Amino acid sequence: MKKQKIKIEIPAIFISINMQYGAGRRKGGYPMTFLTVDAKAYKESVAWEAKMRYKGKIILEPLKVSIWYYFPNKMRRDIQNDKLTLDAMEGIIYKDDKQVQELHLYKRYKKSNPYTKIVITVL
Repeated sequence: MKKQKIKIEIPAIFISINMQYGAGRRKGGYPMTFLTVDAKAYKESVAWEAKMRYKGKIILEPLKVSIWYYFPNKMRRDIQNDKLTLDAMEGIIYKDDKQVQELHLYKRYKKSNPYTKIVITVL
């Protein structure tokens, strides 16, 4: 039986974890964190591309996810904490990102047309 594979390419550059969250205070002075505008835009573009490319039922089985980040330059970026990309596909491709049993992340460079490529394989 052939394993199901879903391939998605997002014409957006991944936002480093250091740039994903801002900090502020709620009423009463309690601290809070929030997604930055750029992080929200990236998450929405991942969700939109997932909806456009995947028309099947929500997957409930364990998954392997491989993500290639193609950046325009060799600026330092932190990719190992990419919860944002996985969260964006919840409820579209799979029920919960807890289904991900294997996660492979790759950093590459492509000066023109940087993008993010995702391959999801049902285990």
